[in-house]
Amino acid sequence: MAPQGGFFIFGAVNRRQVGYKHGMYFTLSKTVGVLTQPSALLVIGLTIGLVLMMTRFRLTGRMLTLVSMLVLWAASVLPLGESVIRRLEDRFPIPVSLPADVGGVIALGGGIDPHLSRARAQLSVGGSVERPLFMKHLATRYPAVPIIYSGGSGSLFDQDAREADYFSQLAGLLGWDAGRILLEGRSRNTLENARFSRELVPPGAAPWILITSARHMPRAMGIFRRQGWNVIAYPVDYLTEPAATRWMFGFDPAHGLGMLDAAFHEVAGLIAARLLGHSDAFFPAPR
Repeated sequence: MAPQGGFFIFGAVNRRQVGYKHGMYFTLSKTVGVLTQPSALLVIGLTIGLVLMMTRFRLTGRMLTLVSMLVLWAASVLPLGESVIRRLEDRFPIPVSLPADVGGVIALGGGIDPHLSRARAQLSVGGSVERPLFMKHLATRYPAVPIIYSGGSGSLFDQDAREADYFSQLAGLLGWDAGRILLEGRSRNTLENARFSRELVPPGAAPWILITSARHMPRAMGIFRRQGWNVIAYPVDYLTEPAATRWMFGFDPAHGLGMLDAAFHEVAGLIAARLLGHSDAFFPAPR
């Protein structure tokens, strides 16, 4: 349990402690992930295509530009990313009931933007602020169990601003009595969320309630299970509505590409986690 009347920040980022092998995995996941997301590939494809059109490879350049434009239009008009994200979000439904006896509650970071909070000297929340909000809801429901907020920095180049450092500001603004919250500030990704939270409080036999974004829940459940956690999924932060009877067409390039990037990020993360042995399945399901 946390010290009475105060916050406990668990450690600081220490590359040697994390380990060289996992440090390389984190670096590669960030760099490769950015360069291979659909929006980045479209920009790269259009750029290379335009350059090739000014050389003797103009035919190849035209084909590359045409394919890039067709994919851009498809993502802008068709709900490609949305359909994938809906499948991810529906994998673990919101629990109808929760057990009376749980080991604790753990919410993954993502609700606070630590870098913008530091730059503006004012708390800045992210798009996944539902994670700490529902954590507070469950902390009230389970007043005697440990509560963990696991959030460090996911930035490749800036590990000094961490979500855990700004959690007290969020708690203060909302009037929370958060002295019992255990803050884990070393983690940079989901695997480290599971590992470093386990060092804070050993999971034990009783199930823990895991809070994260619905689209991220399959990957999080697979990784936490692999790390020895007995977890109950509590998905929040939905991006899609329930399954529609027909596809809805429109024209919103920014939204379409954003959803496609988010879908690719999670699908690629699921595949990588399984191939590297970090998850218990390619597409984890409820048990």
